Amino acid sequence: MELKPPEKIGTMQTSRYGVCDVIQAQYEMSPYGIAILLQNNGELISVLSVNLDSAHKLGDNEFWVKTWSENEQITSDAIQSELFEDTGIRQKTGYVEAQLWRIKQIMFQVIYEVYGEFRSVIECKTKEEARERFYGNCARYGGSGWDNFSDEEKDGLFREGSYTFSNGEISVAFFLEK
Repeated sequence: MELKPPEKIGTMQTSRYGVCDVIQAQYEMSPYGIAILLQNNGELISVLSVNLDSAHKLGDNEFWVKTWSENEQITSDAIQSELFEDTGIRQKTGYVEAQLWRIKQIMFQVIYEVYGEFRSVIECKTKEEARERFYGNCARYGGSGWDNFSDEEKDGLFREGSYTFSNGEISVAFFLEK
């Protein structure tokens, strides 16, 4: 079985290290186990997951979480990030318990319409990817109207989730749905 290469699945705010990239990888000796790594500027900060032999068959995007010792604060930050959900399943490992979490399948959609008629949906796995696609399509179809916005105004429109403009011939609306 071929192992999947590590993939960035999002970012999260941590209380100690600021914003960290969340990387999904696989354990070398267990191709079915998901390893969740946190990196800050490319440097490994923490390994959120723990590789366990388990009677519980892991489902899609499920992984065991090390919630004890040096991981106590980082697991609190991780669950608040809304990238993960706690399944409520626990497994004893020595004197502690590992928690079974699942990666939430958050899908952002950038939708655009021309003259009110649906044209396409672009599905994005991360908010960063959705932002790039949203900005790219707004710049492509919005011309100088989009270029006149400051970065703060563009971020505001992205958070708001829509931008509608008309360039004389084409009216295009973009919506971001989560």
